[in-house]
Amino acid sequence: MNMGNYGYLSAKPHAVTRVDNTDHLIASTSQQVAYNKYSRLQKESEEMAVKAEKSKWMSRLWFVLFILIIAVSTYLFVLYKKKQKEEIEKLGVSYTNLMSKYRQVCNEVESLKTDKDEALRDKEKEMAQVKSQLDGTKKLYDALSPDLKKLPLEIMNY
Repeated sequence: MNMGNYGYLSAKPHAVTRVDNTDHLIASTSQQVAYNKYSRLQKESEEMAVKAEKSKWMSRLWFVLFILIIAVSTYLFVLYKKKQKEEIEKLGVSYTNLMSKYRQVCNEVESLKTDKDEALRDKEKEMAQVKSQLDGTKKLYDALSPDLKKLPLEIMNY
């Protein structure tokens, strides 16, 4: 990048004192800069101070926005997990009730097996219906991810 011709002091051969700035790559507005006795910046132009203040507030705003996003995300995640747990508990109660009913119907069928009458056929139909419902509930439970199955549910083979 060519800034133009450079001018130097002979006493300080590496200190640039002048640049032609033919391509206007260097800002032409003047800056008021002063240094203290420790060679640190003491005074800036008002424009630089405003930019610094804007930058400071923008960084604070982004930080607050980031914290807000984290808080909302965490809140939504907790709500999701709570809802998921409620659904799993409902599923567990449903499964437990169906398993109990299935055992009861199986016991009734066993007691009626000696009699091949109408009551036996009705109970066998009822047993098939309950088993179908039980299979559907078990499929729903099996579809859950392993970390969600940590509820104290007892899944028995039937």
